[in-house]
Parts: sequence; C-alpha cells; structure tokens
Amino acid sequence: YSEGETTVDLGTQQARIALSIASLVLHVMVPTSDCTHQVDYSGQLLSFCTDVKYEFTEAQRECVRRFAFPSEEPAEPLWPWQLPRRVSSTQLLTMPRFAVGFDNEELLRELREDQSEKDPMFVLSIRPRSAPPEVLVDPDAGKLMSWPSNLLLSKAIFFLH
Repeated sequence: YSEGETTVDLGTQQARIALSIASLVLHVMVPTSDCTHQVDYSGQLLSFCTDVKYEFTEAQRECVRRFAFPSEEPAEPLWPWQLPRRVSSTQLLTMPRFAVGFDNEELLRELREDQSEKDPMFVLSIRPRSAPPEVLVDPDAGKLMSWPSNLLLSKAIFFLH
C-alpha cells in the first residue's frame, strides 16, 4: 500500500524453522513376548525444515493502513478478528547418509561410501493437513483436495534374510 511517499509492504510473509544434526546414533531395544530385539540407526547430516507462507486478509491490510496513516475522523471497527491466511506450507526431512540394523544384522545402508551430500539417500517432503490443499479438478468427480507427500529413497542397498 502506498500513500504519498510512504510505502507499507503488505505482501506474503514467510516463517521458516530449520534443524540440522551433524551425527545421530540411536539404539532401541524392542521387547517382544519371547525376547528383546535391538534396532540400530546411525546417520550423518540429518536436516528438517518447515516453511510457512502467510498473507494478510483484507481487514488486516486495512488495519495496517489505518495505523500507518491515521486520520482525524473516527474509524469503523474492523470485524471479525482473523488470523493471517496460510498460503502454503511444506515440511522437508533429508538424510544424506544413514544405516539401519536389526539384532546386529545390517538391513539398510548407503550403496557407495563416497555418496554426495547433494544426492541424499532419503528425502521426505510433506504438505501438512493444516496447509491449504492442492485442488485437483476431475470432470467426473469434481474438485478433489490433495495434500501430496513425496518419499525418495536413493542409492541404498537392502539386506533381507
């Protein structure tokens, strides 16, 4: 919004939370009815990132405009009170290299020791249910709402006994 030479940016706002773990090792004991099993996980450079984009509603834009450019005349109240509208949201979990074992037997590991961090073994991308859905239009079914997820497992080797 612009009035005279003063400009107020009321565009999309973004919030990001990122978490990186250089090295992670887990040993979990799983009890069953006849014995206890051990699950082992070891990984490097685990990262989690969540992005959310918001946009002000029309009432919120008007409120900011009134605050930035007050007038002498009394203003009508703006109702109803609203939260900013969520435009998009994604969550991304990336594990460049990791290994999983069960009872001291290797189950999954990287295919090559020299794998690049730019080519991760595991990537999970999720659109949370709290985010706006992707709308798919089908002539027979009408509008379909979708919250797509993507799971990528690359250059990994599985061991099954």
